[in-house]
Amino acid sequence: MARIIEKIVNTRLVWLLEIKILSNLQSGFRKHRSTTDNITIIKLKVNNVLNSNSYLSLISIDISKDYDSVWRHRVRERIVINRLQIGHTRLTDKFLMIKEEPPQCPFCEVILTIKHLKTKCFKYIEDAKKNNILSNIDEALVSITEYINNMVKFLRKTHLLNQI
Repeated sequence: MARIIEKIVNTRLVWLLEIKILSNLQSGFRKHRSTTDNITIIKLKVNNVLNSNSYLSLISIDISKDYDSVWRHRVRERIVINRLQIGHTRLTDKFLMIKEEPPQCPFCEVILTIKHLKTKCFKYIEDAKKNNILSNIDEALVSITEYINNMVKFLRKTHLLNQI
């Protein structure tokens, strides 16, 4: 029932946006319209102007540099913390996608899990203690800045950050 209502509301909202709000020149992320349509229109206008020896005013805004200020490392760290919170990481769950056996910890010879790496693995237990990583994984992953920062430090130090 909820999906039917959602579909009805979505259809009405899309209709409202298409008819009443969005300009015909707005093309990105719209059905049957593409940003390449606008590029084609500009190209046609430029060609017409060149053929008729007239003038065309064109204003272009380069927004590519706007995304240079995004702190990519912090975004990556947030993605890793979210993966740890839901319990699915590339390091521990990749085997599901490639249809292999679960990975084994090379140091302890048990099935590799985040809980194992953080609380039981002989190689990482000292680093976890030094970074105040709690033994209860749920407590360590609550949205408290100190715990998150400690977890990120631990993952960096152990070189696990890019594997998760």
